Amino acid sequence: MKELIFPFVIDGFSGERTGNHRGYSYLIPFYQLPLPLPQAELPLEDGEKQAKEFLMQKNFFEESDSSTIQTPETPTKKGRRSRKTKLFVDKVSVYLVDLVQQYTVKDGETVIFSPPRPREPKATPKELLYPEFPRLLAQFRDAEKKRKTLQKWGVKTIHTRTNVSPSVTAIFYGPPGTGKSMLIEALAYACEADILEVKASDIFHRWVGETPKNIQRLFDYYQDLFNVYNLFGQKVFLVINEADQLLSVRRPVVHTWDQESNSVQDLLLQQLESFRGYFLVTTNLVDNIDFAFWRRFLVKQEIALPDREARKQLWYFYFPRSEYLDPSVNVDELVSFELSPGQIANIVEVACLRAIGENRKLSQMDLLYFIQKELLLTARKTKNIGF
Repeated sequence: MKELIFPFVIDGFSGERTGNHRGYSYLIPFYQLPLPLPQAELPLEDGEKQAKEFLMQKNFFEESDSSTIQTPETPTKKGRRSRKTKLFVDKVSVYLVDLVQQYTVKDGETVIFSPPRPREPKATPKELLYPEFPRLLAQFRDAEKKRKTLQKWGVKTIHTRTNVSPSVTAIFYGPPGTGKSMLIEALAYACEADILEVKASDIFHRWVGETPKNIQRLFDYYQDLFNVYNLFGQKVFLVINEADQLLSVRRPVVHTWDQESNSVQDLLLQQLESFRGYFLVTTNLVDNIDFAFWRRFLVKQEIALPDREARKQLWYFYFPRSEYLDPSVNVDELVSFELSPGQIANIVEVACLRAIGENRKLSQMDLLYFIQKELLLTARKTKNIGF
C-alpha cells in the first residue's frame, strides 16, 4: 500500500505527513459577511498610553524606540516568520517578569493566583488536515477588521453605551477529539500571535470568594499584556480550553457554591462586555452553555465529526508505512465506523503496539478489536448515571 500524500494546499502549506498532528478540524462554514470598509488609523488607546508610560518609567521604553517598533521580519527557532522585533523581545520580556510578579497572589505558601506566561503556538497550518482553513483564517481576520470599523463609526454597545472595542471573541464547539485546540494553535500561528493559555485549575480556587477575584485578576492581567503587545504591533490570544465550567448555565442558589458559581459567570459576562483583545474558547458540551454567553461571541464555529471521505483520509494518514501493514487491512470497512480524529489516532497507535508486541504486521483484526473497545467506552460515557 502506498503512502498517501494529501492533494490539497492549506494556507500556502502543502498537506503532507507530519509527526505532530493529533486532530482533524472539520468545520461547518459560517455566513460570509461583506468586505469591510477601508480602515483608517485609530488613535492610541488609553491602555496603550498607560503601557507606554509604564515601560518608560521602568526604563524599558524610550521615545526614540517608537521609530524602531516596525522592523523587517525575523525568523524564530521554529522557522516562523514573525513580526516580533528585537526591541520587543529584549525589553517586553523583562516587563513580563514584573507583570507576572505583580499579579501573583499568595497566602503564605498557598498560591491563590499565578498568571501564565504567553507562548508561541504549538501547531502550524501545515499540520492541519483541513482544506477550509484559509477560509476560516480570512473570516477571522475579516471579523477583526469589522470590529475596528465599528469602533471608528462610533457604534455603541448595548449595556455600557460606549464605543465597541476592537476585539474578537470566538467559541469553537463540537465532539471531543475533532481538533478544536489544534485549530486555535494553527490560527494563532497564521495570525503571528502568541497564546496565553489558561486552564480552569488556574482560575478556580477552593476558598470561597477567590474564584471571582481570579477572574478579575486574569482579565486585568491580559489587558495589561494586550496593551503592551499592541503597542509594539503584536498580538496575543487569551485561550481557555474546555471552558464548560466557566460558561455553564446559571442555576438557582441552594448552596454556597451555587452562589459562587453564578458570581463567576456574572463577572465573566461583564468582562466580555468591555473586553479588548482576542478571546477564544473551546467546549465539548455546547448544550450546557448559558445562552447569555452566545451573544458575547462574535465568531461561533462548530467543529463536527469528519464525514466518510475525511475518515478515509485520516486512516491513511495515521497508518504506519506500507511495509508494516498486513494485506488484510481494509480501509473501506474501517470508515464505516463514525469515529473522531482523536479516536482514529489512538486506535492505530494501540493496535500498532499490539502488533509490535507479537512481532508481526498491523492487521485488520487488531484495528477492529480496538475500534470495538473504543465504541464500547464511548457508549458507557454517554449513558446517564442514576441514583
